[in-house]
Amino acid sequence: MTNVNKFRSSRLAVLVALVVTGAVIGIGSTLIAQADDPQQATLASLATASGALGGPVPQIRDLPPGLKLRAVGVDSATTATRSVHLSYGNDARNLVLLTISAANIKPLEADEHLAFDANDVAVTSRDLFDGTRDVGYAWNAGPYGLVLHVNLSAGLNRELADRMAKSVR
Repeated sequence: MTNVNKFRSSRLAVLVALVVTGAVIGIGSTLIAQADDPQQATLASLATASGALGGPVPQIRDLPPGLKLRAVGVDSATTATRSVHLSYGNDARNLVLLTISAANIKPLEADEHLAFDANDVAVTSRDLFDGTRDVGYAWNAGPYGLVLHVNLSAGLNRELADRMAKSVR
């Protein structure tokens, strides 16, 4: 592969990653999983998600008014560790993404650490290209690795994001 082709491939990979990330956290897009692609999450029910995890699906119990569960995705059975993705939002777009992994995770570097029910929660924060801010939480709870991303827009703020993270059960 020539250097030009490598450069084009890397630019394409970055573009795809940005589009998928934007779609997943709902920055004006909608994620549509392709059921015929075994590497993608497929749209599913909570019962299917529970079966994939081998137990109950943790959910956000303290949702701010106007937010609701909008979609459930389940990783393909061919992936090394099964994960479930719960997308929450208002009628216009997805604002919150909770990913539950069937195995514990090792959170990466964090801006800060919080303690929820004796769990060490790594918290990160970053600006998104649309001018909003994303707050991410990563922690282990029982057999699950949990990652929550909240887009601080549409009336959501850090206090509400913290409350949602603390309420995951």
